[in-house]
Amino acid sequence: MTRVFNQGHQTTSAAVTLAVLLTLIAAGTSVAQESVDFRYAPHKWFTPIGLIDDWQKSLVDQDGRLTYDFGPGPYAVGKTTIAVVPSSGPADTTLQTLFDPRIPVVLSRHAAQDKNWSQIAFGLVPRAATIRPSDTLADGLASRAQGLVGSVAWGSAIEGVDVAFQSVAWGTGRSIEYNITVPPHEARRIALGFREVYRRGRIKRTMDLIVEGAGGRSVDLIEVGARDEPQVFFFNASDVDGDGSIHVEVTPTRDAQDPNVFLNGIWVFDEGSEVEALDVVSGRAREVAETVVDAGTELRREGIVRMDVIRTVFDRAASVRADAVDPDPRVLVTTLRSLVADPAHGVLAGEGGHPFIMTSPHFAHAERTASGWELTFAPGTRAVDVVAVEGRAPNDLVFPDLDAEFERTVDYWQDADLPWGRLRVPDEAIQGLIDGGIRTAYQIREVVDGYPQFQPGPSVYRGLWYGDSQWAVEAFSFVDDGAAARAALEGMMRYQRVDGRAGVMKPALLHRETAHLVFGAIRYARLFRDWTWLDEHWDSIRRGVDYLIALREQTLDDTQTLYHGLFPPGLTDGGIGGIGPSYGSIYWGLIALAEASRAAEILDREEAARWSDAYNAFDASFRSAVARDARTDADGNLFLPVKMDFDPDVDEPQRGQWGVFHALYIGQIYADDDPLVTGTMRMLEDRTVDGLVVTPGWLDGGVWPIFDAHRAMAYNWLGDADKVEEILYAFANHAAPTGVWVEEQMPRGSGTRTTGDVPHTVGNMQVIRLIRTALLLEKDGDLELLRSMPLRWLRAGSETRLAALPTYFGPVTIRVTVDSDGQGGAIWGQLPVPDDRWNKGTARLGLHRIRSAGFTHAGDGSMLPDHVTLEWGEPFHIRFSRR
Repeated sequence: MTRVFNQGHQTTSAAVTLAVLLTLIAAGTSVAQESVDFRYAPHKWFTPIGLIDDWQKSLVDQDGRLTYDFGPGPYAVGKTTIAVVPSSGPADTTLQTLFDPRIPVVLSRHAAQDKNWSQIAFGLVPRAATIRPSDTLADGLASRAQGLVGSVAWGSAIEGVDVAFQSVAWGTGRSIEYNITVPPHEARRIALGFREVYRRGRIKRTMDLIVEGAGGRSVDLIEVGARDEPQVFFFNASDVDGDGSIHVEVTPTRDAQDPNVFLNGIWVFDEGSEVEALDVVSGRAREVAETVVDAGTELRREGIVRMDVIRTVFDRAASVRADAVDPDPRVLVTTLRSLVADPAHGVLAGEGGHPFIMTSPHFAHAERTASGWELTFAPGTRAVDVVAVEGRAPNDLVFPDLDAEFERTVDYWQDADLPWGRLRVPDEAIQGLIDGGIRTAYQIREVVDGYPQFQPGPSVYRGLWYGDSQWAVEAFSFVDDGAAARAALEGMMRYQRVDGRAGVMKPALLHRETAHLVFGAIRYARLFRDWTWLDEHWDSIRRGVDYLIALREQTLDDTQTLYHGLFPPGLTDGGIGGIGPSYGSIYWGLIALAEASRAAEILDREEAARWSDAYNAFDASFRSAVARDARTDADGNLFLPVKMDFDPDVDEPQRGQWGVFHALYIGQIYADDDPLVTGTMRMLEDRTVDGLVVTPGWLDGGVWPIFDAHRAMAYNWLGDADKVEEILYAFANHAAPTGVWVEEQMPRGSGTRTTGDVPHTVGNMQVIRLIRTALLLEKDGDLELLRSMPLRWLRAGSETRLAALPTYFGPVTIRVTVDSDGQGGAIWGQLPVPDDRWNKGTARLGLHRIRSAGFTHAGDGSMLPDHVTLEWGEPFHIRFSRR
């Protein structure tokens, strides 16, 4: 299938009707700005259309289909899709864009043989007072922690099998945790039900089942049973701690090759119950159970309803070809859900008669297919509206007025309190990625255990990941949403143990989770000069740093190990799998310890000297290991393999090298001219395709756009503005035309594989971080403005604006304009008065990029210098012109 993309018309008028919208995308009225034309867009993507912090992560795929029911495999593949197509089948080409980057209305234009049709998809704004379910189930008999990730239809319904084995709760590299309500200290017999519908045994998905009062049990479902076979395990449980609940946890084992665990159901019986596994599987046990939890269906229990829409219009035959036939539209529903058709009311209903799909006009016929349902309409139908309903809506739900609902959706997003407008650039496409990226990240964010957490994705990465959350904290601090950053950090602190270790990943020993929390908290405090908050949370910092120091001390006794004086073997992630000795977490341990030592010294904390000594010892061990492990590639480029047990016959030099970038531009562990830095940057540059490094992560032969955003920030630190601009545009062109990224994808012409989640919101965060640091960078105690200003942003009539963006020195405002005739321009700005606690340093305004664009001093035509020094607390104004 060939897809054609453009940037799309952008407007914010709420009065635009369906007909006007479809005319816009049919005409293809807008041309891609500058050099962002999404030429390297991934083969597939999803665009979110839900609300801010919404529990319902509704997605529209690259073909315009509504997509739901993700599960623990296959990953990032929805098991329910809804499409409107002609009887002749799906499109040969699809053009897709957004109504506006800030408004998630997806516009799709399709063409197939002699038919053209246009669609819009959007989410309706509910009238309910809340958009978030509670963590406690509606009946009060159970609660779930760490989020409500699940699916109502991961497996197909089986006659004579309890419905619980169709739904699923799941966790990606983290536990599933429930608390079953019981009178304090009482005992119960608890059954846990599982049905593995994905794994076949080649990759082990072994799980530890832990039930309070009953100990634990490790299971391999494929080893003890058949694929797709319901299995039940009983536990004699009790409320040992007397808190009025029995804790149930499913967690991956240490040797699990797939650490993504799942659970289908929980049945709670009297202590002496003699219920057997067959009773549970058959459904008979429901009649005698005290509590039954259909795991993964928590979102349905609250009575919160979401509705999503596809509106479709088929072109008239005369506009395509004189002899073209009527479109004969079909609604194709791919699903494992159990549904019943009611053509008289235009409804496809699910459990309890609750509507799932409603159509206008009513569908004439409904037919079951091998993959779901096919709905057909009366001959001559040229416009079809489909509403998908999630949650337990009333059985007599009225079909909504979609013209009015569209306006409500547009109004919702226009009124949204998001940090738009603080960062403005003159490239419309890049600005769309900034604005749309902010929206996307807040759509995928979710309130979990009482705190909002930024999440890397809506499906397989739906959850808390400390590294990615730190990028969110920084990105949204950069655009002045300190409240969001602070709340995210406090949520991360909630999962910090007494010994200081922070994180939710299981069973993997991802040592850098704690380091990300320590660094992220200090980074936030410095950007907002929020010393009161840092003081209130200093105990979390202290415990985290002391945990990292104790972690290193575990390696001191055995001098023969590769990791002596560093960190014990653990998970590196980011392309490096398994538990082993590597530099990924070591880099971050050094970064966190250095930042904490500086903070303790400046804030006159008693830990300052001890932490400084610990850092120096850690750093000395690191330098010794680097001298031992550094090597050259086939072209003579010096680099440090991420894995200490690197095998050049098997391992790729570039895989997992993100840590070098972080050590350079975040931790300042390496000097700018360190041979390892220059060698690594050359080694990576030698391995680029379409502007990005090949095989830096998990996907062999693939590219990881976010990796290269970090590479661009490293070049920015080194002062190579041309490379920053080049990579920025390569990074942007690997996005989908709706402004979302996949985690990894194959280069153009090399295949269609992708890995990770979609949208991978870390891409949305990195575009903000990259542009902000290119224009505003704290380095070596100084502040540098316009360090890597893209030359193409200095065209006639352009304006770049940073409005009071937080920095270590206080909020900075800067505006760069080029006159409409391109013959001159100006730079205006305002610097803050730095906080006396931190080194004031020097503020330098970079003019080398202005000079490279062909401008000189406006007054005498002399050459512009590399930079000028600015006065703290003072406004500044500089004019420039052509010779």
